[in-house]
Amino acid sequence: MIKFFRRVRQKLLTENKFSKYLIYAMGEIVLVVIGILLALQINTWNEERKDQKEAHKILLQLKTEFETNNDLVDSSIEFHRTRLNAVEGFIDGFGTTKNLDADSLKVLVSGLGSDWKYEPIKNIIESVISSGKINLIENDSVIQAIRYWGTAINKYNDLYESQDELYNKNILPILTDNYPFFEFDPKHKSKFEANTYAIFNNLKNENSFLLIAKEADLLLYWTEEGVKAQQDKILAKIDLELNEMAGE
Repeated sequence: MIKFFRRVRQKLLTENKFSKYLIYAMGEIVLVVIGILLALQINTWNEERKDQKEAHKILLQLKTEFETNNDLVDSSIEFHRTRLNAVEGFIDGFGTTKNLDADSLKVLVSGLGSDWKYEPIKNIIESVISSGKINLIENDSVIQAIRYWGTAINKYNDLYESQDELYNKNILPILTDNYPFFEFDPKHKSKFEANTYAIFNNLKNENSFLLIAKEADLLLYWTEEGVKAQQDKILAKIDLELNEMAGE
């Protein structure tokens, strides 16, 4: 092709058709420029298609990770609810003239110790953020939702630590002083019995349970309405973006 154009130029110069040669040369330059622009456009299209494929892959990975996290947070919610119910059961015990029977007290003590902090899996989340690949996702609402989720997790951690500190500092001493934990060990039998009078006839103990009730209630609320709700929102936005990609 290059040889063909060269022969045409040489022929025009040989025949002294200079004006036609200039027009031809300009046309040839235009064709070269058009060719370069087309090559650049094709390269841009290829890069955009590559980015779209990578974005699609990232969205699928994020979806899988958040679905797994939803299962994990559901388990934590049940544990948080169990502890809150136990705390409320103890509070009811302060308001009655009757002592709780041994079986009821055992259930409540067991519920108090039943708690599990939500530790989300963040391998993909942290990877796409640190690498900057999260910006490949064209839907800004997905990115914003994920970033707000990080804030929600930080607040959850603060609430959990606050509740756990209160439990270890105020509630656990009440139990260790007045309840035989051997009750939960089938291989041992304690010679001591639970001192229900000491537990439920003490203002300091009552105040301790009232304080942790507020902490436990707030933690459960935020786990459900802050963390879990945000994860559901992220999954909905990811599904919407994946459906839009599929329709393109």
